[in-house]
Amino acid sequence: MMLRLLLLPLLLAGDLKEEVDRCVAAAGIKGGRMGIVLHSLRDDREVYSKDGELALIPASTLKLVTCGAALDRLGPDFKFWPSISVDDRGRLVVQGNGDPNLSGRFFNNDPVAVFRKWAAALREHDVKTLSGILLVNAGFDGETRCPAWKEYDPWFWWAAPFGTFSLNDNCVDIEAKPGREGEPARITIRPETPSVTLINRTRTVRGKVTKPFAFTRR
Repeated sequence: MMLRLLLLPLLLAGDLKEEVDRCVAAAGIKGGRMGIVLHSLRDDREVYSKDGELALIPASTLKLVTCGAALDRLGPDFKFWPSISVDDRGRLVVQGNGDPNLSGRFFNNDPVAVFRKWAAALREHDVKTLSGILLVNAGFDGETRCPAWKEYDPWFWWAAPFGTFSLNDNCVDIEAKPGREGEPARITIRPETPSVTLINRTRTVRGKVTKPFAFTRR
């Protein structure tokens, strides 16, 4: 946002390069690098570049550019449409199609609410039995993790592997509540899944602690 606010006085400045260099110096950025390219929409030419060809890991503000490109290419009315069908072998075929909201985000925080809607749709079409479930994770390239993530990043929910079928942001939510004093905390996972086994080694204590809860995985 700061860059956009700077652009107006820059366009009015007589010496653009000198003015941009002054603004960069005034920003006081230390311990980092910056790449800047200014392009004139009026006559379609580059008017300023500072390390413009340097490959840098983008900051989170790149999502603004990504959203802008998606709006331009897909339009404001675009919607992701996961599809379900039953093949000739009696299997439920589910295609996520890149929908980022297969979660409880719009269903009162219930991550499997969308499955109940699908089950209701199957009943309406008189589907009573299934021989299996086939999840189709096709349509993206083979990259499932950002190559720039550091070793500690996968511990955070926002660094879960991604694909065209992502339930609950590809995360399992852990909720912990205190039990009786001296007893283990009450820990639950959501959505419930046999793929995760909890080993609860917590103990409920009275008073304030500096590190109340932590977890590891094997």
